[in-house]
Amino acid sequence: MDTRTSDGTNTALFFALIALALAACDSADRSTDTAASDDSREEARRVADVEFRIGGHTNNPAYQFVEVRDIAILADHGFVVADPGGRRAARFDAGGLHLGELGGLGEGPGEFAGGFDLPSRVAVHPDGDVWVNTSREYLIFALAPTGATYVRSMPSRGTYSGKPMFSADGRIGLTVLGVHGHFGTRVWMDSAWSILSVDTLPANTDEDLGYSLVTWEQGDGRESYSATPAPFGPRERLAHARTGGYAGAVTSRYEIDLYGADGALLRTIRRDHSGPIVSNAERRREEFVIDSMTAVFEQYPFRVEYEPGEIPEQKPPIDNLWFDEDGRLWVKLWDTDGDQLARAHVYGGDGEFRFHAAWPRDVSLRHGAIRGDVAIGFTTDEFDVPEIVRVVFGPGSS
Repeated sequence: MDTRTSDGTNTALFFALIALALAACDSADRSTDTAASDDSREEARRVADVEFRIGGHTNNPAYQFVEVRDIAILADHGFVVADPGGRRAARFDAGGLHLGELGGLGEGPGEFAGGFDLPSRVAVHPDGDVWVNTSREYLIFALAPTGATYVRSMPSRGTYSGKPMFSADGRIGLTVLGVHGHFGTRVWMDSAWSILSVDTLPANTDEDLGYSLVTWEQGDGRESYSATPAPFGPRERLAHARTGGYAGAVTSRYEIDLYGADGALLRTIRRDHSGPIVSNAERRREEFVIDSMTAVFEQYPFRVEYEPGEIPEQKPPIDNLWFDEDGRLWVKLWDTDGDQLARAHVYGGDGEFRFHAAWPRDVSLRHGAIRGDVAIGFTTDEFDVPEIVRVVFGPGSS
């Protein structure tokens, strides 16, 4: 998002009002793989069954979650949850039993001080250590029978974000946020945290992605901003595999560029797949958002032009992308309104199609905490309190 301005006060006010309005509405050589014509053909299908849920509305503090920001699944199918709202990184076994915490509040080694210095991402190193990302540093823990033992820290340097990647030759990869909020570059480091190389990642501008435009006139000045994305408009998706490969797509078409850890394009995955129709209820919700935004701008004491995006007849074919711990690429499809299942196409790291996946729609798997047939996701209960959910994929028909 472009926030350049000659008047910081106007910018702050603008984004504050945006937040209020949204809160009010609740809510090289290219190798090409062109899949067969549609999703009606016979292909392997895997449907997930829920094995357990933990958390939700409970009096047991070990199972109380406030803000599930990330999940990492371990080799034994245990898992670690980054919960900055709960000020902790909690470890559980494969059956959901709480095994202790990684670090804790404090100012000492292996601890986080609070504020913005709280666990936000967790990743599993090939040697089994767990990396916990805070805004200040990466804390590295060796797992013990219960909890974990602090090993060392690496500074985050402020602009790095997301889970670290671990290449086969021992390098550590971190994505770097650009000025528009896109992950514009990736930095590779050695174990001493010395920079070895920097990769440029593919990126699109807000204009390419159909963001709405807000222009205001005050005195002799005229300023424009990219504001909210268009309803069901194209989104830029960039997913990173734990070993350094990545995949990029713009959701308006089913076309995914798959890259190796060296940044070379491996292949382009294409499929003839259309997104579902926008339902009347979904259209009304988006119209309410647009009307709320318009009402906010009408309250300004100066002229504001707001150009919202059009609500399309159909949603995009792709909703999101992520890699699991086995290096498989999950391409989540846009949900049909009222459907009880979320769906994804799953590809191997080489881009070959593996299977269709389906799981309960209320369970988010976007953190990629998936090994083999087991996935750890999250949802919320009827009180809007986070729950952790373990699902297991088996043969089935969706």
